[in-house]
Amino acid sequence: RFTGHTGLVAIIFRRLLEDEATLQAAMETEIRSTFSKLEGKEEKTIPGKKDKVISVPRKSFVQAVTPLLCRDPVSFVKAMAVSVVFEKEASDTEWRVCLLTPS
Repeated sequence: RFTGHTGLVAIIFRRLLEDEATLQAAMETEIRSTFSKLEGKEEKTIPGKKDKVISVPRKSFVQAVTPLLCRDPVSFVKAMAVSVVFEKEASDTEWRVCLLTPS
């Protein structure tokens, strides 16, 4: 019996059965949903673009997605590359994370 260890067993089975593409897609979805969960969400216009962009403070974003990073760093970096961009405007002193539009 695995009394008290069912969570650990579930994690092991999930790691064994989950392929990299599925994990990356799940992380992309979670990264995008993080934007809607974070306080301070705002729409900003990026110079040179007509579309509104959702951006959040870098520190808040990194704190929110740290569990994803710990789960699988390689898949996390790939998911981040297609989901977000880090930007610093001339007038701001803080970096912001901008959600890329899904393609």
